[in-house]
Order: sequence, then structure tokens, then C-alpha cells
Amino acid sequence: MLLPDPLPRALTPLPGEGLPGLLLRLGHRLDVAPFQLIQRTGIHDSDAYIPGRLLLTLDARLAVFAHATRLTTTEAAQLTLDSYASCFPPVAESLKTKPGVAATRAPVDAWVLSHYTRYCPRCLAGNGTLIQQRHGGPWKAEWRLPVIFTCPEHDTFLHHLCPACARPAHAFHIGGSKLMPLIRLPGLHPAQCRNPHNDALPNRLSFCDARLDTPTLSAGRPPVSPPLAGLQERIRHQLSPAGNPAESRRYFTGLRVLTSILAATWPLGREFALAAAPESVDQDLAERRHQAAIRPPGARGRVPFTTWDHPPRSALATATLLHAADQILALNQTELRHALHMMLRSAPTMDSGRWGRSWHHLAHYGAPALNREITGALRKHALAGLRGPAVNLHKLHYRIQHIPQWLPEHWLPHLRPGVPLAPLLRALHHRAAAVRLIQMASGMTLEDAARYLGIPDTWYTDPHHLRLPTNPFFYDEQTTQLAGTLHLLGHTSDYHRRRQHLASWTLPDADWDTIWQQAIITGQYGRPKAVRHLHQVASEFVWTRITGSERSLAPALPGLTSGCRTTRHMWLPLTCPTPTQRLHGFYRALRELLKRYAHHLAVEAGHRA
Repeated sequence: MLLPDPLPRALTPLPGEGLPGLLLRLGHRLDVAPFQLIQRTGIHDSDAYIPGRLLLTLDARLAVFAHATRLTTTEAAQLTLDSYASCFPPVAESLKTKPGVAATRAPVDAWVLSHYTRYCPRCLAGNGTLIQQRHGGPWKAEWRLPVIFTCPEHDTFLHHLCPACARPAHAFHIGGSKLMPLIRLPGLHPAQCRNPHNDALPNRLSFCDARLDTPTLSAGRPPVSPPLAGLQERIRHQLSPAGNPAESRRYFTGLRVLTSILAATWPLGREFALAAAPESVDQDLAERRHQAAIRPPGARGRVPFTTWDHPPRSALATATLLHAADQILALNQTELRHALHMMLRSAPTMDSGRWGRSWHHLAHYGAPALNREITGALRKHALAGLRGPAVNLHKLHYRIQHIPQWLPEHWLPHLRPGVPLAPLLRALHHRAAAVRLIQMASGMTLEDAARYLGIPDTWYTDPHHLRLPTNPFFYDEQTTQLAGTLHLLGHTSDYHRRRQHLASWTLPDADWDTIWQQAIITGQYGRPKAVRHLHQVASEFVWTRITGSERSLAPALPGLTSGCRTTRHMWLPLTCPTPTQRLHGFYRALRELLKRYAHHLAVEAGHRA
């Protein structure tokens, strides 16, 4: 790689300084915009967007940047959060890339503050040395970690708002940079607020420019209490090289998940925060509810700071929730179980989107014992009493044995009129609607209704792989309309009896041999490949047609490997034939033969297909 020319002057990074801080101070010294430094030092070459990933790592540009800024690669690497990846899971998750997604566009975890930063005014004011008198003190990298809420040098809580514009420091705005606002603007002191004014006239630059390095900003703030100072010291130890990375990952994951639970169930866990400042959490949650209330109906995309998985913006509120979570982690097993059941007795269900990435982190980084206790408590309270809104049962003209586990397609317009659904959401609606129809007619709990339909327990008890929503009441108005018209659809088959009778049924070898040979003759097609795979697909087709259940629940042929269950290329033409291809002539013939076979099998069992 061709190295750029070194900058005419350089600055030695201050202790703990992050990349945005060095760019601001270096730009101030050279009287150029931070954006010009980004391009001249080779760390990013896009004119449109400066990604938050630069807070985490310089990737392959590390050596180029170090050469241009006259730093060693070690000094340059210390400007990012990359060193925390081994002990702080949100950084490790943010560094992951997905196939087909550019690394610069990969999302940054909510527990890395990429949309704003906290700060200490006294640190920004500098330590009195000549270089810091001229260009200010450091914007520290660790201030982007929400678990850092105090400044140990000045014994104060960190700030996050500008006192003049009342917006978060270095707030991200659409179309801008996640490193800092107005990144193309030169001439500002590194400690000046760069937030643009919301009411600025078109084509006219207007920004706050208030100073954030005024020590009087900390006047009137509550002192850091000994319990919170001790917690911050323990957190810093877990983040330091002296900590055990595996232990640190479990610890921070426990803090994160319990913080989400506390936020979701507050004030039930308030007793664990009495040594801190529980009123700050009250204020933070009130602000979150306000943000959710003013969100336009039907708006898409993530709602920042309205999910429980997002840490509070306020350092004091964050410290309070982390202190409460730390207190819970210190409980013995009996006390922990009691605390979790106390908080989760009225918690939202596991599939609520407002839990964010809580369960992902718990599964991948959490302590197994904590995982078991939280999952057990959530399951108990999510399933207990889940009977749904009351329904006038005497008006329903169907019986629960007439409800298939997988609803026929011509029933679905009642559930989602004119609303196209993604395949996953479509499957969730299928399953949830069937469960609700059982509940409406019988008053069963979700657990009992799902078992009645033959749905495995793991589909609604495993929070990491939910295939049935534990809150099946969405689209309940449409489900009720469907319940009132089922008698007009002419479905009186006893699907429950069929599911029991054919619980382990597979298409017999002799019957299959006859069917597929007839299909070859009728469809004018040579001998098919992977006959055993096709036998499994045919067995699933017959079984699902008779029992009214979905394919993934169908029994497997004896001795069949799991790989033979994923024969999508055979299942789709069999269920949705396309007559324009010669190959599908065979599948059309096979489909008709299997439909007749299913009908005769149902009649023989005393049912109507």
C-alpha cells in the first residue's frame, strides 16, 4: 500500500485519548477540518459517511494512519476500543462482520456509545501544560463505554449533555459522522460543542459552539458515593489487562441483561438501587416513554433509547442501574431466584423487540447458571395465565379438534388483509393464530394450547430460538373474526385425532415404490435422483395434508439423516408446481398421486381429507 506523506506537525496522544479527540486537537493545531485529516491520513476514503466503526478499530489502515501522524502502531491502536474486545462483549460484537455487508456499514452495538459521548469538563480543560492550554485536554476513548460513568481523576460523574443546546455531546445526525458533528468544519476549539442548530436556515451553517471545558459545569452535581466509586473501580479492573477475560465477559453480560430486566420491570427492582440514585432512573425511563409516545405511528427502524437493552444516556442513571445489577449478581442462588421471580412476574414476553440483544448476549457470553435462572423465571411467568383476552365462547361455532396446527391458506386473509408478510413473520402468524383459536374456544393457557396442537415445548420456552411468540395476541381482532366464521368454511375434520393416530407415521416403502414409478410413467420423466430424499418429502406431504401440521413436525423415515430433511428443492416444486419446466411434469404427476393417496388414507381411518 502506498503510504501518504506524514503530516507537517504531529501531536503525541494524551493518556486515554480516543481517535476523535486526537483528530480534533491535531486539526486545531494545523487549522484544518477533522475530515481533511481523515482523508490525508488514509483511514477512510468516503466523502459521504464516516462510520462509527472507526471508534473500534482502524483495521488494515492502522499502519497507514500511524505513518501519516508520526505515531507508532501501538500508539495508534490505543486510540480505538479494539483492546476491549476480549473482555467487553459489545465491542467484540461490533467488530463482527456479516457476509454481504461492508464492515464500515456493520451496526455498532448499543453498549458502545457511537451516537454521542460522555465527557468530563475538567479533563477537557487540560492539565495546565502548554500544549493542553493551546489545544485542550483529551476526549477519552473509554467515555464511549456506558459502563464508565465517573472520572476518577476529578471524582465526578461524567456529563453527556451540552449545557447550552441541551443535546448530547458529539451527537450523531443523519448524513453526518459518528465520530463528531460538522466534521468538515475547521477552526473550532476541540472543547467547543459542534452540534448544529435544529432551527438553522437552509444553506446557512449554524451551530452551538459553547465550551464544554468549563469546570463550573460540575458544580452542583452529586458527589460519587462510596458504593458507586467501588463499583466503578471493579468495572475498571474487569476492563484492564489484569482482569480475567472470560470472567469479565460473563460479568459484563450479567450487568447488561439484569440492567435490561430492571429497566423493563422498574420500579420492582428499586430496592437494589437505594444506595445509589433511583430517582435518576425514574427520570430516564420517563424520557424513554416520552420518546416512544411521540414516535410517529407506523415509523420503521430502530428507536434509539426506547428499548430496555439500551443503557441510559445519563451517567448517574447508568451507574444506578449497574449498581442494582451488581447487587443482584452478588446474591446467592436462592436469593437470586427470588429476586428474578419478583421482578419478572409482570415482565414483557421474551419475544418483545424491546429486549434488544439481551438474550443473544446472555446465550453467547453469560454465565450458564444465570442463564438458567433467568430463562426459568421468564418461562414461568410468561406461560402462567397466558389465556388471552376474554372471548364469548358460546358464540364460537367450532370445536378445538377442528383446528389444524398449520392454518390453510384460504383462512389467512382474515388475519392479515392486504398485508404482505416476510416468511418468518408469516410462520409466526400461522402458529400464533392456531394457538389463539384453541385458547378462544377452550380457555387453555398458551402452554396447554401449544401442546394440544403438537407444538414442541422448545418452540416457546427457549428464548434464543423462539418459533412461537409467547405473546400470541397480535392480530387478535382478526383472529376473533376468523373464529366467528369458521363454521362457514366447512372444516369438520378431527385434526387432533389425526395427529395422535399418525404421530409416528411415515409413507411405507411399498406404497412409495408404487407411487413414484407411476409418477415417472405419467410425468414422462426418467429415474429421479436421490429417491430416498424424495421419499421423505412425499411422506411429509401426505402427513401434513392429513394432520394439518407443518412440515418440520413430520416424522422422519427410519435411518434418515438430518440433512435429508432440508430438501427444499424437492419440496417447493411439489407444493407449488410451475408447469413451464419439463422437470415439473414429474412433480405434478407425483403431487396428484400423493393427494389421492392422502385422501384414501384419511377415509380408511374414518376421516375426510
